[in-house]
Amino acid sequence: MRQALSWLTILVLAFSLANMVSCSEQEQSSTQTTGDTTSHEGDEHAGDDHADHDHADHGHTEATPGEAAADEDPAPVASSEREDGPLRVVVSIPTLLWPLETLLGEDDELETILAPGQSAHGFELTPEQVRLIDHADLLVLVGLGLDGEIARAAENRPSTHREVIVLAEIAEAAGQLPANIEAHGHDHDHAHAHADPHIWLLPDLMSVYSMELWKVLERAYSRIGLWEGEASHRVGQEAGNASDSAAIAGMSLTTRLEPFAGEGVVINHSAFSLFLDFYGLTEHAVLQPNPNVEPTPGDIQKTVDAIREHDLKAILVVPWHDRSAAERVSEITGVPIIEVDPVGDGNWPKLMDDWYISLYTALSGAPPVQE
Repeated sequence: MRQALSWLTILVLAFSLANMVSCSEQEQSSTQTTGDTTSHEGDEHAGDDHADHDHADHGHTEATPGEAAADEDPAPVASSEREDGPLRVVVSIPTLLWPLETLLGEDDELETILAPGQSAHGFELTPEQVRLIDHADLLVLVGLGLDGEIARAAENRPSTHREVIVLAEIAEAAGQLPANIEAHGHDHDHAHAHADPHIWLLPDLMSVYSMELWKVLERAYSRIGLWEGEASHRVGQEAGNASDSAAIAGMSLTTRLEPFAGEGVVINHSAFSLFLDFYGLTEHAVLQPNPNVEPTPGDIQKTVDAIREHDLKAILVVPWHDRSAAERVSEITGVPIIEVDPVGDGNWPKLMDDWYISLYTALSGAPPVQE
């Protein structure tokens, strides 16, 4: 009996041990299954991360000039809320200060981005200049790619209180641009390959521009509640005076340059082709066709040949380009160099007088007799 119970005890213990082993194996299997599931879920999330990363890569675009890179300290976008104060006008080049200096009131703010004598080639905006653009009520540009960096900055920093006007678009609307020139465009080098952007040298266009400013300033003053009264009278009167002044300058140039019809000049930078063509003159050679590339021996020889063939009296040189090639041509041909600034300091009538004296001297070999 006692032996039977011992065997029975052994069987019970064996059965209990077998159950314990079975349960342990099931728990291990369950744990492994759970771990596998978690691992797959992690892989799925990782796949989602890769998908998101790939999607972000496809959506990435390179920062354009005037925009800050995302990894750097980005420049703030211009606020749509205008700060209180006077009318704020910003122009891209000094020439466009005329006739705004007489149209605006004493308390108004007028700034230029490029300083007198500063070339637009390779130009980059400073933070202070960007702030001027941000706060401007009116931004005046030339167009044709000359001030494309400034135009891009304005586009990338939109503002509800800022109006942008472009001289080239005014010229196009008035029929003052040749049919093959497109008024829009931001690339300076591309624009120079197809068009002369120095359109402010056309007096008839500046006459139209002066009257256009009357309408533009009416809108600008009205937006800040300052159009009625003194501003309205001043702007209308001064715009008319400026328009008449430009028109008279154009008629005077027509008369004074008529004896030189068909003649031409050589110059180191093509800054006057539109003007010369308008007044029946010729640009026989350009010493530096691309402002970003030094003149080649072929460019120098072509200029020398043009001077000798047409018996030219001088080489016109714009001030911000290297004069060494022009000096070389002068040594070979014996003709003098005449420096001429196509931009000026903001006094457009004086700019045109200085340009006429330089051009007359280059065409005739002597300065004009002062009347």
